[in-house]
Formats: sequence, C-alpha cells, structure tokens
Amino acid sequence: NGPNGDDEVPAAAPDDTSGIFVSLHSYSDLVLWPWGFDGHGMSPNHDQLRTIGRKLAFYTGYDPTGSIWYDVDGATDDWTYGKFGMASYTFEVGPPEGVCSGYMPPYDCIDGYAGRDFWAENRPAFLYAHKIARTPYMTAYGPDTGDVAATPARSSPGTIVTLTATIADQRYGTDLLQPISAAEYFLDAPGVDGTGVAMQSGDGTWGGLSEAVEAAVDTTALPLGRHYALVHGRNEQGVWGPFSAVFLTVSGPPSLLYLPLVMHDSGS
Repeated sequence: NGPNGDDEVPAAAPDDTSGIFVSLHSYSDLVLWPWGFDGHGMSPNHDQLRTIGRKLAFYTGYDPTGSIWYDVDGATDDWTYGKFGMASYTFEVGPPEGVCSGYMPPYDCIDGYAGRDFWAENRPAFLYAHKIARTPYMTAYGPDTGDVAATPARSSPGTIVTLTATIADQRYGTDLLQPISAAEYFLDAPGVDGTGVAMQSGDGTWGGLSEAVEAAVDTTALPLGRHYALVHGRNEQGVWGPFSAVFLTVSGPPSLLYLPLVMHDSGS
C-alpha cells in the first residue's frame, strides 16, 4: 500500500484493493480490526473495515467490538493492513468463560461435542470472506445472494433451465439495510458488474429488502459438460454484492451399449 515503512501509518487503501486476511485466536467471541496499537486510533479505512467486520460478525454471532480492551503492538492484522492495505481481521474464538473458554479450549469444541461448534460458527464468515475478497472495501456494501438453484441441474442441449436465487441485504444488529434494485448472472466466468444477463424479480417489482429472483437459461449453445452460474444483486445505492454460484450440467443423449452376439455351434 504505497511506500509506507513498517513504522509508518499508511494512507487509506484504494477502494478497489483486493485481498482479505483473517487471523484466528482464542478467546472472547470477538471480531477485531485495525488498529490494535497506540490507543486504538481509527485507521484510514476505518469505516470500510467496520462495515466488513460487522458483516463478518453477522455470520459468526460474535461481538464486532473492533478493538480489544488493551493495546497490542505487532498484531498480524495491523501489519497486513498497514503494509498491504488489505482488509484484515482477528477472530477471538471461544466464550469468555465455560468449558470452551480459555487459550487452549478442548478440541471437542471445534466440532460440537463440547457444547460449542467453532467450525460451524465460523464457516459462513469464511465463505463470505472468500466471496468479497476481490474487492472487499466495495462489495461488502452490496446485498447477499443465497438459495441459488438451477432446475433441472442436469439437462440435454436446448432445455430451458430455470435459475433462481434470493437477494437480501443482511447486516449485524441495527445496521441500515438497503432495498434491492436488480440481479444478474454470468455463465462460467464473472464479468464487469452490470453487464451480466438480467434476472427478474419473482413478484414483478423491486424495492424489497429481500427479493426472490429468476431467469430462464437457454442451454442450446452451451457445450456439453458442467457449467456454473454466478448470481449477484444490486441495492438501490447502485452497489453490487458478492457472487454465489450453482452448477448445471448439459449432457447429450444416453449412449447405447452394444454387446456382440456370439454364436456357438452346439454340434449335432
């Protein structure tokens, strides 16, 4: 992120900066972001980091406090943000007290056998982080896409496949929600936002905080094999959210299995 040295506070990272970093620690069920040093002053990208951090907390259920209650010099997320400008976070995983608390919680807390399921709690946030990683400072302001389906999922060439999804703005706590104004899809590769194939609102009108959307995909020109559709939505502020994907397979007519007919002379 520019010529900043290890001991310099950088300028704000550009809006289109790519990359996202998450460091996992124990404990206290928190989502933290820079800065952790020097009295917890605000970083140059504070508002964007806060928006993403609170969205991650929506998925984990943790407290998006932003900074821990004491100064931390040399935190990894401070360095990755300060040096590279990428959106960087620390998850403090595990409760403040109880069986799954402490710096070394029982391993059973990871997969639900000791009253907590750390993996299940964090998996949705990890997936969301992957989805916004291309441009997190921008994409996190857009709506989410869920329940993506292609019906039928396997078809022959020329079949019309119905592509459906739900576009919804989802935020932590009382964070402001934005109405949905559009949705689109791309096949087999993402394109420039706003240049995909438009999808229709299920009820014929836009403006809800959650919209069921659909499109008819003509498979006539698609090569045989497995394809994927990328779907995302736009809010009334003009911001496109992250993609969600679904596979659809185009296959030819079933091949016939020919078995040789062998004649045997049974003799006389």
